[in-house]
Amino acid sequence: MTINPDLNPGDITNDPIVNIVVKKILDRHIQGMEKFGKTMADNNRPLNEWVKEAQEESLDFIHYLEKLLK
Repeated sequence: MTINPDLNPGDITNDPIVNIVVKKILDRHIQGMEKFGKTMADNNRPLNEWVKEAQEESLDFIHYLEKLLK
């Protein structure tokens, strides 16, 4: 895993919201690399497994939104 050590995600744009999202993406990448040991580009899972994973994540997201509405 290579991340530029000089990169400060808080300084990428002049929009602090975008910078927060970028930092979260990088943090998630690092977490995934530690857990799985390979990038998504190097992960050759079959397409149907990616779709199933996306469905499961989407269902979780719907639950979170429903909780917020209650």
